Amino acid sequence: MEEQSSPPDSQDSATSGIDPRLMDFLTGIVLAFKSIGGVITNGRTWRNLVGLIIPIALLTLVSWGVLRLIMLPFQFWMYIFGQSEYAKAWENRAVEFAQWMPNASLFFLRFWMWHPLDKLFLSYLNPQDHTSAIVVSQPYLITYKDAFISFLGRTWKRSKMALAVLIVSALPIIGPMTPLMISVYLSARAFGYPFAIALAVLVPHKLSRTPLKTFFAVRALSRELLEFYVGRFPSMTRRTREAESARRAWFTKQGYLALGFALPWFFAVELPWIGPVLYFVATAAVGELVEDINRRNPEEAQRLLAT
Repeated sequence: MEEQSSPPDSQDSATSGIDPRLMDFLTGIVLAFKSIGGVITNGRTWRNLVGLIIPIALLTLVSWGVLRLIMLPFQFWMYIFGQSEYAKAWENRAVEFAQWMPNASLFFLRFWMWHPLDKLFLSYLNPQDHTSAIVVSQPYLITYKDAFISFLGRTWKRSKMALAVLIVSALPIIGPMTPLMISVYLSARAFGYPFAIALAVLVPHKLSRTPLKTFFAVRALSRELLEFYVGRFPSMTRRTREAESARRAWFTKQGYLALGFALPWFFAVELPWIGPVLYFVATAAVGELVEDINRRNPEEAQRLLAT
């Protein structure tokens, strides 16, 4: 008698037609919301957060004051020449440039509280899990100086991208269409042409910069949140081209999952007043993403942590 074939798994058949990149992105979003519950129920994380509330508030206040001091010469210039069209145009460019890098000051704050935040990240991880236990036992391998120089290098690359888009968008004829074209190109690379075409059709031209700014900001947030994890990989912390190449390859592999995780936290960090506090909560919550990455391929994670 001919053997009856078993029906395909319903979940596999339901997701077989979905792009794996989109699935990773959606999984990342689910992990972000799951991490909120993880932070709330994790006693170790709560104890670390409570101890950081006052320093976070003070550092945020100091950073705000430093930023105001930096802006004083520009504000004086605007006070003298504020009525001219030339000055107003430069003011608009400066404001827009700042919008391209909304979380840069928060990333900088991390270096003022390096060890407490590293401890906060580790507090979320489950010590009963073998791979997580290895992460907890492995020290952060990059020196403070090298980590800061690396951060400045990443920030400079992001600022160059923002400047390039702003300069090209100021050109006649092709300029106004540049942000939309770049948004469509990046969307096509990330999620395919149907999504990119829908973006081009549905997003009003005046808002075409918004998806692009959000993409760059979310990607930057995802990479900075994972820094306490990746900084424990010996093969990615050496100052060699091979290490830099391995680091880029790893982030590319986890890119869509990390983007999805960072998207809800990006909107949380953008909230007024409580945004800086939520950024430090996200520093702990990224442990949920790390544990998911480890579960997907524990052998690779353990190899990277050991070599």
